[in-house]
Amino acid sequence: MKNCLLLIAAALISASNVVLASDGGIYLGPDPLAPGWERIDPAKWSPNKAATAAELVGAMLSGPLEALDGGPDVKVHVWRSEETFRAAVKATNLPDDSIRAEETVIAIKEGDGGWYVTEVWQRWICNHGDNAGKWTNKLCP
Repeated sequence: MKNCLLLIAAALISASNVVLASDGGIYLGPDPLAPGWERIDPAKWSPNKAATAAELVGAMLSGPLEALDGGPDVKVHVWRSEETFRAAVKATNLPDDSIRAEETVIAIKEGDGGWYVTEVWQRWICNHGDNAGKWTNKLCP
């Protein structure tokens, strides 16, 4: 399990505009009951299984890092809670001017034949609309 965190970190360090944050190795992560989070069915998340945990975390970065030059600023937290790894990706300075920030959190576990996403949450800060400037679970207008 410890090697898994090292593999994830190594996979992420090579990406530009990505900051790995440790916060002393502690990150409490989202409270799925808190306002502003959209819980996503893990079966609908893609990819929801992979050979390594690093592949699942890396896939979370594919969208934000495809942005234009000077693209988004991305902060990644990876931590372990018992047998579950969690990864949070927060992106700001996105090319979509309706979105000020977006954050995605996944929980992953090792199982038969690889790693599986067991939980997914997302939230956004919009620049326009009723929820402008606040975290929301509604897509930005």
